[in-house]
Amino acid sequence: MYTGATLITAQNVDKYQAFLAGEKLPFDWRKMSRVLHPDDWDAQNYVWPIDVKTYWGARTPAGYKFPKAYQDAVDEGCVDQLKAEYNNHYHQRIPE
Repeated sequence: MYTGATLITAQNVDKYQAFLAGEKLPFDWRKMSRVLHPDDWDAQNYVWPIDVKTYWGARTPAGYKFPKAYQDAVDEGCVDQLKAEYNNHYHQRIPE
């Protein structure tokens, strides 16, 4: 899985200092858990699956085949399904 990240610069540092200021961080760590919150979990960051075929691209070793279970899942649309699922559970936005 990939997760979102932001480069903090002189131009946006004030926004991030305000976001992270206070006695308690502005994240609900328990709410991030799909086990503790199976219906209303919140990733609290942009998260998306790595599409290994795209990631490896031309670097895939000659003759290599993905395991059947992986290839079947990709062919059935699992990457797009996971993208949609995680996007639907990303409610608390961090500053951009």
